[in-house]
This record gives sequence, structure tokens and C-alpha cells, in this order.
Amino acid sequence: MLEKVDLTKKLSRADYEARLPGLQRRLRALQGACADHKVTALVVFEGWDGSGTNGAIHALTNGLDPRRFRLHTTQAAQGAEEDYPWLRRFWLNTPAYGEMAIFDRSWYRRVLIERVEGLASEMAWRKAYRDINEFEQSLADDGVTIVKFWFHLSQGKQKRRAKKRRQDSAEGGLAHPDGWKHHKKYNEYLVAVEEMLERTDSKWGRWTLVPATSRWYARNLVLETVAARLEARLGDNRPTPEGADDSIADDIRKAMEAAESIL
Repeated sequence: MLEKVDLTKKLSRADYEARLPGLQRRLRALQGACADHKVTALVVFEGWDGSGTNGAIHALTNGLDPRRFRLHTTQAAQGAEEDYPWLRRFWLNTPAYGEMAIFDRSWYRRVLIERVEGLASEMAWRKAYRDINEFEQSLADDGVTIVKFWFHLSQGKQKRRAKKRRQDSAEGGLAHPDGWKHHKKYNEYLVAVEEMLERTDSKWGRWTLVPATSRWYARNLVLETVAARLEARLGDNRPTPEGADDSIADDIRKAMEAAESIL
């Protein structure tokens, strides 16, 4: 399924920066309407190391009211977290009515990193698919709008980015400590990602596959996708977009449909 993602999709930085202020104003207005009408959203970011999820999260959150969203960065369970059912820590971070929760990595860690790195037994990660689907369905049944992104890169592009981050780290920069290790297992992760997408794409929790070769295209697609999903959920309560560009909206709508049609 991932081989069908068009990784040649691009957007220039100039075009992205021209669109960004309007998109952020649109999202801020939608955030206010969601608070007024108790519309709750949960946004999940998953993807290859170096695929640009951090930049997209920053672009999304930079224009939002910080009082109405929470950003959660998921690491391995630690300490007392290991003494409870594995999804408990995520339940505790689900958003209040009218707010948004954004997950930089998430419960999908179990069927990706923990699976490939041997940190969870096969029985545990196979059971996790059922747990995840039931978790997300429970949230959706309670009215939560779930938006899930997978940032996809080719093996060659992921290798180049991992190598650059490794070099930057050696020069005093910051890099994910496991980025190079994960790249060396690209094919193993690819199998895990494909199964994850196949088994957890649902009518209440659709995956949007993000071509991440162009960071600007990826960020723009994320912002437009979140805005479109919130507008759809708000229905007649959605705010009128100020200075909306119909041609851009149509382009993004087609991109979203193309991403979802792959699944």
C-alpha cells in the first residue's frame, strides 16, 4: 500500500509561507468554534525518523490557543506506568470536551518500535491491534474526532536524512538517538507499518498518508487536513473561512482523497 504514495509531491517554501498565516488563522477560528460547541479532537503523528513530524506539529500548534490543546510526546513506558494496562497512560491524556490532544508518537509504538526491536512479545503486539481499535472506537463513540498521520519517506531519502542528523549530532546538534538504528531496519519497519495501516484504518480512525519528501508539502497537507476534518465535524457550526482560497482547498481535498484511497 505504501508503494502507492506519490513521494514526488512538492510545494515550494515560498508558496507554503504564503499560505501559512491564513491556514493558522483558520485553525484558530475552528479551535474556538470547537470549544464553543464541545467538539473534541485527537491528532496522532507517526512516521519515519527524520520525516518531519516535529516541524509539522510546530506548524500546527504555533497558531493555536495554548489553553485549548495539549501536546504529548510518547516515550517508552517507565516506572509505575509499567504496573498498569498498557493503554492506561494514553487514556489519562485523552482530551477534555472541546479541546484537542496532539500525540507526537502514540500507542502505535507497541506495533512499531516495540514489535521490531523485540521490546514486546509477539502475543502482546498482536493483541495490541484489537486494543487499539477498541480504544479508538470508544473515543469516537463519545464524539472524539480522530485524525491520524503517517509521514512516509523512501528508503533512500530516509537514509540521507538519518545520515545528516547523525552528522549534525556529532557536531553538537540534536538528533533522535535511535534514528540510525531504525533506518538500518527499514525493511522490517516497512512490514510493521503496512500491517499497522491495514489493521487499524477504520471509519472512525482513518489514516492520512503524508508524502514527506517535501517538508513544505507535508506541513501544508497536515494543516489543511486537520482544518477540513474539524470543519466537517462542526458542520453548520463551522466559522466562515476568512479569505479562503477555493482552488487551494480543492487541491488539498483531492490530495486527502488520494491519500485515503490508498488504504
